[in-house]
Amino acid sequence: MKTVNILLSSYNGEKYIARQIESLLKQTYPAIEIHIRDDGSSDHTVEIIKRYLHNENIHLYEGENLGYRKSFAWLLANCRGADYYAYCDQDDIWLPDKISRAVRALERYGTEIPAIYVGDFYWGDADCNPQKPNRNAYKRHSLIKYITTGDMNTFGFTEVFNECAAAGIRDREPLELCVHDQVVYLYCRCAGKVIWDVEPTACYRRYGENASPQELHGGNRVSHLFWQIRTFLLQSGRDRVYDRFEEFYHAYYDIIPDKEREVFERYLKPGNRIRKTLYKGCYRDNRLEDFLIRGLFLMGRL
Repeated sequence: MKTVNILLSSYNGEKYIARQIESLLKQTYPAIEIHIRDDGSSDHTVEIIKRYLHNENIHLYEGENLGYRKSFAWLLANCRGADYYAYCDQDDIWLPDKISRAVRALERYGTEIPAIYVGDFYWGDADCNPQKPNRNAYKRHSLIKYITTGDMNTFGFTEVFNECAAAGIRDREPLELCVHDQVVYLYCRCAGKVIWDVEPTACYRRYGENASPQELHGGNRVSHLFWQIRTFLLQSGRDRVYDRFEEFYHAYYDIIPDKEREVFERYLKPGNRIRKTLYKGCYRDNRLEDFLIRGLFLMGRL
């Protein structure tokens, strides 16, 4: 049976981490190991985790505060030996069949290419009561779309990826801007396979301490549109979004095929406003948002 390492980075998560661990222990897939690195918590998070260490499949590593990027990088580098890996946040809840569905999907593509499974999820309130599904699998997905808007429609807790993908990124230096879940997703999109699942497999807890206003509304379309307007028109958001992808492009240039390199080069560099504006594909799923993106290109804001 294929094995799965769940990689969880905790930090001051005493309010929610017990419920998350309980959801991991209820997974229907039996061959899992749960690796938790505490990133220097100052509350009772470590004490709560230790209550579960009687389970031989749970492993705790206590460390200094590195920040979540380097903490997840440490887990990926040091918790090896599995067939598949799953990033895990401390405050969400996984549905019981999450890992089972991921393994079944990934097994169809073998081990020779980097592959990532992306499950759908429910937006949840502060108590993680499901509100509505995100419906990622029904959206258009392209490298051009992600580079131009930064809206990747995937989060770390939705991702399960194979050892081939893990091996391709674990021995490289952690990036400063492009975060761990974006790195593995872009790596598989450029050099391998992305598998989207239509079924929600987790509940994404949204609350004031960890969410933007538009996220607190569960990804409300109108609030998300205004978030994009603020980001690209009223703030210097364009540079922050593009810098992430430029960092990935230079760090992983050697694995990016020529076709994808051309996309990075075209959209990360200024100019070509008319060509970008008249692009025949879709930048966004919603027509109004797509029109907005083209207007931003025409004005030179993207």
